[in-house]
Amino acid sequence: RVLTYGQDDKLSWLLLPLLGLSIATACLTAIVYALRTPEQWNRRHNPTEAVDAPAGRTNWLTIGALVFALMYGTVGLMASLAFGFQRYFEYQIEEALKISQ
Repeated sequence: RVLTYGQDDKLSWLLLPLLGLSIATACLTAIVYALRTPEQWNRRHNPTEAVDAPAGRTNWLTIGALVFALMYGTVGLMASLAFGFQRYFEYQIEEALKISQ
């Protein structure tokens, strides 16, 4: 939407921060899943297996996904906050200029 209508589109002011917040929420959910104990994981996702089955154990792929989710979520959240605050203050300046004229 920003590429089509430009940065002055009012709806993109709302949609881009929502996109960043949804990315941050998804990454936080991934972090919560990655930090579950093997017992919790097997109870929920492998109910037919034993509680201490190796399927729920953490490995290096889990740690890599955890680090990726933390970095990607932080970037998404900070970018959406920066864009939202920038557009808000630009809007305030535009409105102040309209009042002063």
